[in-house]
Amino acid sequence: MKILVSKPDAFGDQILVAGFVQALRRECPDARIVWHVRAGMEAIARLVADAAVFAPNSRAAPETEAMRLWRETTAPIVVVPGAIAPFENWEPGLNERYVWWGRFLAATEWDIAVAPVVNRTGLSDFTVTASRAKHRFAFATNRACQPMIEAAFAPLPNQRPEFTREIPSSLEESEWTQHAALLAVIAPQQKLWPPALQISATADTEARVRLGQLLRPLVLLAPGVGENTQRAWPLARFLELAAALRQRECDVRWINGPHDAAYFESLPASEAAATLAIEAARPDVLAALMRHARLVVCNDTAYVHLAAALDVSTVAIFGAGQKRRFVPQFGRVHVVQGDPVCRGCQWQCAFSRHVCVQDVPFDAVFGAALAQLAAPEAALRPLPLALPLDPPRDHIGELEWARDWFQQELNFLRWDGWARLQIINDVIERLKTQDRVITQVSTERDALRALAPAPVPNQSALPPAPGPALPKLSVIVPMGRPERADATLRSLLDQTLRPPNWEVVVVGVGASNVRERHPELPLVPVDLAHNLLPPHTRATGVAHATGEWFVFVDDDIRLARDFFEMLARILAAPSNLQAQVPAPVGAIGVKLPGGRGTYFEHLTDISNFWSQQSSIRAVPHTVWFLYSATFVVRAEAYHRAGGFNIELPNGEDVDLTQRIKASGYILAYEPSLVAYHHHGRDSLFRMWRYFWRNGNAAQYFFAQLGGVCCYSVRTVLKRWWGDVRMNRNFQRTQGVKLGLRLPWVALNYLIVETSLEWHYQEYLWKSKKFITLPARTASDRLAFEAFRHLDAGRKFRGAATYALAMLRNFADPVRR
Repeated sequence: MKILVSKPDAFGDQILVAGFVQALRRECPDARIVWHVRAGMEAIARLVADAAVFAPNSRAAPETEAMRLWRETTAPIVVVPGAIAPFENWEPGLNERYVWWGRFLAATEWDIAVAPVVNRTGLSDFTVTASRAKHRFAFATNRACQPMIEAAFAPLPNQRPEFTREIPSSLEESEWTQHAALLAVIAPQQKLWPPALQISATADTEARVRLGQLLRPLVLLAPGVGENTQRAWPLARFLELAAALRQRECDVRWINGPHDAAYFESLPASEAAATLAIEAARPDVLAALMRHARLVVCNDTAYVHLAAALDVSTVAIFGAGQKRRFVPQFGRVHVVQGDPVCRGCQWQCAFSRHVCVQDVPFDAVFGAALAQLAAPEAALRPLPLALPLDPPRDHIGELEWARDWFQQELNFLRWDGWARLQIINDVIERLKTQDRVITQVSTERDALRALAPAPVPNQSALPPAPGPALPKLSVIVPMGRPERADATLRSLLDQTLRPPNWEVVVVGVGASNVRERHPELPLVPVDLAHNLLPPHTRATGVAHATGEWFVFVDDDIRLARDFFEMLARILAAPSNLQAQVPAPVGAIGVKLPGGRGTYFEHLTDISNFWSQQSSIRAVPHTVWFLYSATFVVRAEAYHRAGGFNIELPNGEDVDLTQRIKASGYILAYEPSLVAYHHHGRDSLFRMWRYFWRNGNAAQYFFAQLGGVCCYSVRTVLKRWWGDVRMNRNFQRTQGVKLGLRLPWVALNYLIVETSLEWHYQEYLWKSKKFITLPARTASDRLAFEAFRHLDAGRKFRGAATYALAMLRNFADPVRR
């Protein structure tokens, strides 16, 4: 049997996957396992028993090299460094290397091919697909998957990744747990054990020589994190820790890894004698040094995974970019982790520095180190220590605050670009006009109660009209715009069915004055000292609501006259959704047509809110999330899901309904419930201004690109055509023909895509990000040169170079 495992990632990932490879060998002791790594990572073979290295010669015929692989290596595990790096620039000749690598893999008849890469990459997908193995396994796609390069799959028959089985993936669960789930599918009889690493006698002897005579407990500090020193605890902190540990009679040495030079540039000369340099090809020497240590202190790097596998007492300082996904699940590691509100950003940091790791307090790390030194050698692994941290707020004036607090939501909505653009645009608009109030108290309810005095409920409820019975409803109106709220409240009075036991919670500045204008309504006014962002305002209303269902109605909404009558029928009748899914309905979304019905308002709606316009489907259907200015939520589901996240500046309904669904409830879209949305984009100028302003979010929308680039006409056209087809195909499934509206919709999309490209170039130039971002393709490098010329005042040369970059871009892959 021949098994291919593709893991072209960093060295820490190789240590984690070593246990997976060893489990496959236990399952199939007679199998030959080829372990594909990226170049330089083949040194893992020094730590794994019965492993050898085979380096293919890319100048020879791929079929010949495939034969040589099996002829010249007899080890059960063969580590093969690939000729391609997963994230290298698309240089001339890279396509030929992909073709060579695909032919090399196809020359062998594989039984199993596996890509144990949770955030899948184009190279691992290509490797498993090109192997043509009988059984091909990978994790399902998620929002952290690396951008795929379409041209890489051109040599394959179907020109795309293909697997026979995809395993569910998660950015919340640990990497180790997900490897165990993958193993359970391939080898159900096997259990995933920590990797068994070997240390040769030669390596141990070399380590002893380098350490010399040890008279005091050895502490190894391994602060390096490779080239990106932003993800490291500051060197000044490590120096302070070294001094404190030496006062405790410890022998402190520094580990300077093969890629840590940038971090050690500022290390004082007095520490040179205590520094141990490690070569890239000798991880066995590093492992031997760790075996002699009483304690290892490091960042979230390969060092922590190696120490965990060796069962050495360790203190690891973690940032929050990937939450606890890479926290070791074995060994004796005490993790000290920063825990800011923007955790889970996948290291797409919104700040000028990584506060989640750089602001971890010294006392927390020093205390963990002392605890590990005092513990017996067989001590159990302590639980991770999460430390709340406050993000910096010195750049609120530049509207970066929107990105700071919304970072987690941006990543979460990666699959729905239009919803994300709308949310960000609303965030920025509100930040321009509203005060920002940040309340820090111990509990959410106390925080919400602190914003307003206790309300005095109005007992003069209207008598109920005949019709279907309704449970107690709390209608919550966040009143950010008092001049609009009157129309919203009047629409409550105009209902054909007035709920018999309801309350209308109005939250906003001057809410008590509303009672004088609408004495007929059972009002619960909640006065605020300042206008707050929607999550604060809505959650404040919930804190004063007592109903079984919450009906959230924004102040630019007018409910249809039969809204509560239709809602009564929906809540009273057994749901046909529950006949298919044995779960209660947790939240209900409504149809959102424009308020005035003008031509351009309708064009805006079918361009931007197209999925919430059609009422062709007569029965509710389940959805992944609800994003609207009006929706109905079961109180039990709201509280079980944890309520609104008041730290989000917007998008709180998407976040809440996702968590309601995860709590075991159904999310339903009910087109018979109608709420007219008076968004005001009812003229040609306002419509076009709205779609052009959506381009302001380019720096967030293109965050996954992560590089400098020129204005791409090709990207504009490709994304524009994809948008048009998406909308047209959806309308066809609903039995709707766009007809003469299609050119207008297409023009709106063209404006958005043009604006996105324009604003991204403006962002690169004004923020000077082009200086620090990588340039991967030929056109990217020309764009970088153009920006440098323009920055130096060479306008003609810069403009000419930029024009050349735009022309060259037509030959580069579309990556955004």
